[in-house]
Amino acid sequence: MPAPQQEPLMAPRKKRRLPGSPGARLTLVDQAMVSGSNFLNTVILVRALGLSGFGDFSMLWLVVVFFLGLQRALLGQPLMTFVPKQDEQQRASYMASVLRLAGIFSVLVALATAAGFGVFTILWSTTGIEGSLPALLLLVVSKQAHEFLRSACFSTGQRDRAFWNDVVAYPGQPLVLAALWLSGSLTLVSALWVIGGFCALGCLPGLRHYAGRTAAPEPLGRTAQKHWTFSRWISFMVVIQWFGSNSYLVAAAALLGTSAVGALKAAHTVIGVLHLVFLTMENVVPVNAAKFLAQAGRPQMTAYLKRIGGLGFAGTGIITILLVAFPHFLLSTLYSGVVTDEMVIAMRGLAVMYLFAYAISLLNICFRTIERTRVVFLTYLTSTLVAVCLAETVVARFGFEGAVFGMLGQQAFLALIMGAVWWLELRQVEPAY
Repeated sequence: MPAPQQEPLMAPRKKRRLPGSPGARLTLVDQAMVSGSNFLNTVILVRALGLSGFGDFSMLWLVVVFFLGLQRALLGQPLMTFVPKQDEQQRASYMASVLRLAGIFSVLVALATAAGFGVFTILWSTTGIEGSLPALLLLVVSKQAHEFLRSACFSTGQRDRAFWNDVVAYPGQPLVLAALWLSGSLTLVSALWVIGGFCALGCLPGLRHYAGRTAAPEPLGRTAQKHWTFSRWISFMVVIQWFGSNSYLVAAAALLGTSAVGALKAAHTVIGVLHLVFLTMENVVPVNAAKFLAQAGRPQMTAYLKRIGGLGFAGTGIITILLVAFPHFLLSTLYSGVVTDEMVIAMRGLAVMYLFAYAISLLNICFRTIERTRVVFLTYLTSTLVAVCLAETVVARFGFEGAVFGMLGQQAFLALIMGAVWWLELRQVEPAY
């Protein structure tokens, strides 16, 4: 009788889901394709629009990032946490209900984007972003919808479906942008149309193969309540994180101009190779951690997350050293004559920042898996209040260097707080660890 009890953790089928397996390798290839496409997009846009034009694009992209974060908090993260714990019948009805919530969310996103853009045009100058609202609406809605469908594929173990969704959505973007650039017709607005259009196309296969598309949904109110109970602190945290992480960027735009934003974001993109590690971890680790917790308990989950942390820090550390050591070579190779001293400073500072960002990403998964999302919210709130209070003063006093090292300091502060809380959590629950 003891042998069958071990089967869920030891069966070959489960082993194939662990890191290093074919499924995880496919996820790594998928993320490489996504990160590579985004990387090429930025290189083309910087060369075509210049630092000032790319700065305008980056400020509009903050809207996309905001709603993408909310979607992940309210829909994607609960989906990837709850689905692995459900049986097949529960899963189908639950996912059918979540799909309807995703449709409602998309409508609300479009309305909020249009309203926010209208307020912005009344209060501030729209120089550089004239006529961009329709394209921005398409991009914001399609990007978060595509990301939701992608999360749905990962939550049900359909990594091959997620891969093909991304094949439709991503590789075509830099190809079309490059064609427009070479023809001399690439503008900020046309770039928004291209990226948003491909994201919309990428939603089609995701909808076709969505696991609960034809199932009878469970009551919408019950699903919404379940998600809100899980996500309310994460949602508040996303809003706070957005303000906190962009405080120095907005201060740089206001005090130094959009060229400074362009330099920061251009350097940030070179470091984007590290997003491959983060995004792969975000798509694979939460599901596996939830399974370990459900099937083997807290000790096995903790041991698994420690292994992931060790591997991730080793890889991230090696990449960081290369980025800090050879910034001139990498920037000049990518951006040619667009390279400035500010971009070099930004690249070195942000490369070091990503070591702390990796720790934050892993600790987020730790707290979400044990459903202690209030802790995440409170730590982000503390970090954001510090950043909002200091950003304008630091940038005004120290200029561009203040923006870079302010961003680095904020991530380091947040990582230290979250790490201390997680350490206390382990000592309370499992002193042996």
